[in-house]
Amino acid sequence: MGEESESVVVVNGIRFCVGTRVDAQDYIYNWYPACISELNLKEKKALIHFEKWSKKYDEWMSFDSPRLRPLISSDCPEKIVTMHGKDDLEVGDMVAAFWHDLSYYTAVVLSKETKTSGKVVLSLGYDDEHRTIIANISPKDVLTGEKGRQAVMGVGSSRPPTYSSKFPDPQGGQRRQRAHNRASGTTLTLEQKAFAGRAVTAIKRTLREKKKLLQRGPRSPPMQLKRKGMSKKSPQSQPQSQPQPQPQ
Repeated sequence: MGEESESVVVVNGIRFCVGTRVDAQDYIYNWYPACISELNLKEKKALIHFEKWSKKYDEWMSFDSPRLRPLISSDCPEKIVTMHGKDDLEVGDMVAAFWHDLSYYTAVVLSKETKTSGKVVLSLGYDDEHRTIIANISPKDVLTGEKGRQAVMGVGSSRPPTYSSKFPDPQGGQRRQRAHNRASGTTLTLEQKAFAGRAVTAIKRTLREKKKLLQRGPRSPPMQLKRKGMSKKSPQSQPQSQPQPQPQ
C-alpha cells in the first residue's frame, strides 16, 4: 500500500515528509493530532510529534504502523472531501459517510479491498473521540465531490457524536479490554513491571513482619538513665509487683 515519488514516500494514504500532519496514537491507545518532525528513510521510520505536547513524548514509528493514519482536518470540511468519483477512491481519500445518527460525517479511507466476487469494500476511519473504524463499506454508500461536501457541511458539526445506549459502539468490547489492560498495568514496560514486582514484594514482606510483631504482643521500652545514680536494668528482670527503687 505504498508508493514513492521524488523521495516522498506515500504509505496508507500518508505522505511521509517533514511537516505532514497525521493522526497518531500514543502507547495507551489515545489518538491525537500530530506531525512528522524527522524521517529515517533507510529504516522507514518517522519521528512523530504530538501537537500541544512536549517533545519528550516524541516517538519513532514505522511508516506502516497501525498507530498512524491520515489526519481528518475538522477545520474546513468543505475542502477535504475528495472530488474523486467512487470508482477512483484510494487510501487516504476523504469521503462523507453515514454515522449512527443517520447523518453524514467526514471519514478517511483506511483500506480498499476487492473480494473474490469482484465486490469492492472500504474500511473507513471516523473523526470521533475513539477514531472508530467501520469495515466492509460499499463505495456506493459514501458521498464524494460536491455532494459529499454539502452533506458534511449540512450537519452543523464536523465531528460525529459519541455512541450511546441507543446506538452502541461496535468496538466497545475491545475498547473496554484495552482500558482494563491499562488499569491492570499490562501496558507497562518490562523495566516498570520489574520495579512494580519488587515494590509488591517489599510491601508483602513489610506486612508479614508487622503481623509477626502484633502476634508477639507489645514490648516495654528500655529504661532511660534520667537521674544520677540510676542503673540501666531490663524491666523483665524485675518483679512487676515491686516499685522501682528511688534514688536517695
